[in-house]
Amino acid sequence: MNNNQLTRNHNIVFLFSGQGSHYRGMGSQLFKNNITFSQSLKDSDNYIKQRLGVSIIDEIYSNKNNHFDDLIITHPAILAIELALLDVMNELEIHPHYVAGNSLGELAAAVAAGVWTKKEALEYAAEQAMFIVERNDEGGMIAIINQPLDKVKSMIAGKGLQVASRNLENHCTIVGGVYDILQFQNELEISNIQFSRLPVAYPFHSTLLNGYHVNSLDVPRQSVDSKRKFVSGLYCSEMTNLPDNYFWNVISLPMNFIQFVTYMETLGPSIYIDLGPSGTNATFFKYNMPETTNSIAYQIMTPFNKEMVQLNSLELMLNSNKRF
Repeated sequence: MNNNQLTRNHNIVFLFSGQGSHYRGMGSQLFKNNITFSQSLKDSDNYIKQRLGVSIIDEIYSNKNNHFDDLIITHPAILAIELALLDVMNELEIHPHYVAGNSLGELAAAVAAGVWTKKEALEYAAEQAMFIVERNDEGGMIAIINQPLDKVKSMIAGKGLQVASRNLENHCTIVGGVYDILQFQNELEISNIQFSRLPVAYPFHSTLLNGYHVNSLDVPRQSVDSKRKFVSGLYCSEMTNLPDNYFWNVISLPMNFIQFVTYMETLGPSIYIDLGPSGTNATFFKYNMPETTNSIAYQIMTPFNKEMVQLNSLELMLNSNKRF
C-alpha cells in the first residue's frame, strides 16, 4: 500500500516484541539524539539498578561482549527500550487506537494501555527473569526459515524439541534444552536448511519452562485505557480483563503470529508501528497481511542504527496525512 492512501479511518497500532529482539547498542542513535528517549531509559536504569544492582545502559551501550543473552539483563532491557520509544511517541502526540505485544512485549503493551505503571512493569520483568533463572536449566531457540510447519514437526519429533511460535507460512521457531538445540542445529547445518539461532538462553513458549510464576501484580485487571484498546498477542483478541497469571502465560505458551495478524486485520485498516528493538513485528505483519490489505507495517528501530531517519519519516508520513 502507498503511504499516500492513508486516511483518518486508519487505526494506529503500537506493537511490542519480546525475547530475541535485543542486541548490543539497540537504540543508540535515539539515546544520543533524543532527549525523551534517553531520559526515559535513564529513569528505567535507576529502577533496575535499585532492584538488580546492575546498569542496563552500561550493558547495552558499553559492554563489548558479543554474547548478550543474560536473561537478568535482557529481560528488563528490552522492556526499558520499548517503554522509552513509547515515551517518544507520547511526546510526539502519536497516540494508538490499539496496543499489542507478543511474549515479553505484552508488558510494554500493558503499560501503553494503562494496565500498570512503567515502574511496576520493570520490577515485574526483573522479578520474572530472576524466577526463570533460579528455576530453569538453560535452553535455546532457533528460527527455521523456508520450511513447512509439518516438515519441521517431523524433523523435531522425538528430539526433546517443541514449536514455540509459528511466525510465517514457512517460518517457525523451535525451542529446547541446550544439548538438544545444539544437536539439532548441527543437523540443520548438515542439511543446508536455513535457520537463525536467537540470543535467548531459556526455553520460552514451551512446557520446558519450569515453575509457575505468581506475582501480586499478575492478577486480573480491568483498568485498560478505553482510548488505547489492548489486544492480546497470545489469545489473538481484544481484552478488557486480563486473567490471573496472564503475564506468565504470555512467555510460557506457544504463539501464532499468523492468527494474531489475521485478527488485527479484522479491526480495520491500520498503521502498525513496531516499537520493538529489531523491527521483527513489522516484518511478520508485512508478510502475514493479505495482498489486498489497506494496512501498512512500519519499523523504527533495527540493528542498522537508522532509527532517527525512521522516526523522522514516520512523523512526516503521519503529518502529511493529518493523523495528529
